[in-house]
Amino acid sequence: MKCKNCKIKDAVKYGRYTSGEFCSKECACSFSTKEKRSEINEKVSKTLKNRQRRKKELQKYICEKCGEKFEDNLRKGRRIRCKNCRRRTKSLDINSIKYITELSRRTVSKIINRMLIDNKISCSICEWNEGRGHIHHINGKKIKNPDNHKNLTYVCPNHHTLIHENKIKKEDLINLQTQIGEKWRNYYLG
Repeated sequence: MKCKNCKIKDAVKYGRYTSGEFCSKECACSFSTKEKRSEINEKVSKTLKNRQRRKKELQKYICEKCGEKFEDNLRKGRRIRCKNCRRRTKSLDINSIKYITELSRRTVSKIINRMLIDNKISCSICEWNEGRGHIHHINGKKIKNPDNHKNLTYVCPNHHTLIHENKIKKEDLINLQTQIGEKWRNYYLG
């Protein structure tokens, strides 16, 4: 008996699939889709057109931060904020910020990367500057004003681990105030 799809004679003997009409699962699946190909294509094109139509339709929202009305096509799970309120660092005045940790982690990471490129920052213990290090709170975060530059230090990942294992004393660390001072402000805008 021939396979309905590949038309190979006696192919059904070797691999019986769906009552002996096809030689394999692949032949059975491709045979059913060959007949319905135009119908499947129409369904796919309809769903794609509906998606494009939904993207074009702007919905009305009220910003959670400033309360202004705006139109946008936001994805589910996003905070409802207008374009002006989406990124706080754009409207932030650099002179009003006291400490580098008041910025977002992403911005701090960018500032440190720029400082690493210019060799303006390195590990306070071994002076390693081959890659990104960590900002460590010398006296922890539970003290008053923990983000003060006198309580922060920049260390390589290896020394950061050793600090948390109490193998390096707090007195051996150089704080950010001594290490970079206010130089980080020059690297804020790039």
